[in-house]
Order: sequence, then C-alpha cells, then structure tokens
Amino acid sequence: MSNLINSSGSDKLGVANFYKKTNRIGAREFEDNKALSFINPNTLEIEEELAYNHEFCPLCSAKESVEIFNKDGYHHHKCSSCNLIFVNPCLKQGTILERVYGTTEYPFFDSVNSESQRQFDKIRFDGVIDFLTKSFPEKKSVYDIGCGSGYFLQLCKENGFDKVGGIDSLEKAKTYASEVLNLENITYGDYSYLDSINEKYDVVAMWELLDHVVLPNELLKIATKMLKPNGIMIISVRNGFSLAARVLRENCNMFLGYAHTNFWNVESFNLVCKEHNLDLLQLDTYISELSAVNNYLQYENPYTSKTDELDFLPSQQEIIDNLHGYKFIAVLQKK
Repeated sequence: MSNLINSSGSDKLGVANFYKKTNRIGAREFEDNKALSFINPNTLEIEEELAYNHEFCPLCSAKESVEIFNKDGYHHHKCSSCNLIFVNPCLKQGTILERVYGTTEYPFFDSVNSESQRQFDKIRFDGVIDFLTKSFPEKKSVYDIGCGSGYFLQLCKENGFDKVGGIDSLEKAKTYASEVLNLENITYGDYSYLDSINEKYDVVAMWELLDHVVLPNELLKIATKMLKPNGIMIISVRNGFSLAARVLRENCNMFLGYAHTNFWNVESFNLVCKEHNLDLLQLDTYISELSAVNNYLQYENPYTSKTDELDFLPSQQEIIDNLHGYKFIAVLQKK
C-alpha cells in the first residue's frame, strides 16, 4: 500500500523557503517567548501552580523514565518501557486550553492558514480522503477533534461526506470555520465537551492534537466512543523518533515545551490499539525534515539556512519509507 501523504511544504521548497513563505519564523519567536512566560525566573522551572506532574507514563502507565534533555525549563523524559517522550512536569491541561489557545492571540493561526500552507495541507488531506472514499465508500460522516479553521472538513464535504462536525479550543479557529467556511456543527471548547455527545460518526480525525494533550488516553477513549462500529480513526502526531528529532534533539522545533507534551513512536500505536480495541490499518510518516538535518550537521541554523546537500544522508523518500519522518499519520479501525 502506498504512502497516504507523498509531499510536504518543507520537503518540496526547502525548510528555509517554507518557513519564510508561511511566516513561521516570526510565529516561532512568539512561541519561544510564550514558553518562557510560564517559567519562574528564580527556579527556572514551570510555575508551581501551573504544573502537572506525571507519576506514570501518560501512554503506557509505566513508572520509570529517563530525562533526555531540559529545554528552557521543560524537562523531556523518555519512558523506559514504551519509549514515549513526554514533558514532565508539563503545563496543566486547563492552562494549555485557556492561556495557550482559548481567546488568546495565536500567530500560528495565520501561518497554517496561509496560501502556501493550504496548498500542502490539501495534499495531505486529499491523500487521506482519497483513501477513505476508495476503501470505505459507505462511510459518509466525519468529526474532526481539533479541527482548526475547518479546512479538512471543508474538503470532506466537497468529496461527498454528508455529515461533518468539529471542535477546537482556539476561539478564532472556530469563528473562521463557521463564518468564513460556512461550516455547521463547529464547537469552541474543551474536548471533555465531547463526552456529552451521543451522535456516532463513521470517521473521527485528530490532526496533530494528541501531542498537545496531557493525558492522551482520556481523549482516545472519548474519540473511540464517538465512532460507529467498524468506524475509522485518523491520527496525526509528531514522531519523537524521527530522524530530525534524534539528530537535532532540543534544537528540533517539535520540542516546543509548553504546548507539545508528548512525542510518539511506532510502539505507541500498538499500545493505543490494545488499550482502545482498535486495529491499525496503515501507519506512515511524512515531512522528512532532511534539509533541517542537513543544515544542522553543517553547523548552521536548521530552519533558516540554505546549505549544500551532504552526500552521506538518506534521501527524503528513504526517511519516509523507514518511518523516520517528522510526523505520523495512522489509520485505525474500531473492532
């Protein structure tokens, strides 16, 4: 079976050009300053009243973990059992929802809704929608948890899905989805709201959401409950064992600290299937981040430099084929 997603912006344009075209450089500076705003300047740790301490791995519940690095006061641990990388302590979920998203100013909203970003989002969304419509033509309803501005749902409607819905914790995103894209059944709020929904869907999607969630199994339980029998779950998360993450470590942009709280690996999906009674139908990675690795190995800024290609590195396709891409995309089915 071919990869669900065969192109990404940073791979096609080069990371420096892609960051410039989507205004990620300015947005990233804002993110770095935001991360520091939760750190006590005296202790250099997260403010105590804002911190959530994990006693166990948030995915497999193992007790033991090893700290692999501390990035600006955010301690990144690797579970000694399942290898999940997670921030501990991390921000409380309520703090993330209210002070990171909510009604706050969020510059990445403009980046992800830029025309350049939309072009590549369409490629990845179309790949998944094409897979769904060909493999499961009878499935016509979809709910997107963490729907952002609603672009995935808009494309689903254009491709024959007759019932769509979504929720996002950024008020600006909900407003855009409802008023600009004219999508109905879009909710602004915390994912715990979904526990009160009795409707069932053929497809539940979570694009880059679970790595923002302090206790991902809680959301996975809710998402599975929302699925009809044999329903399909789409999960996209950051790959903590990608080539870029392993080489760049704390210099890798996925390790944001305050908003990205856990980072997955192949075993993570096996655990999810076992815990939530799901079958893994397909697992791919996308975004090689090869140019960022190439820049870093030449002692340049990974994300803003343009260096000649080193001949000893794997190709973009080899990185993707070996599941070493920056993000996972998984298709799971409810048993």
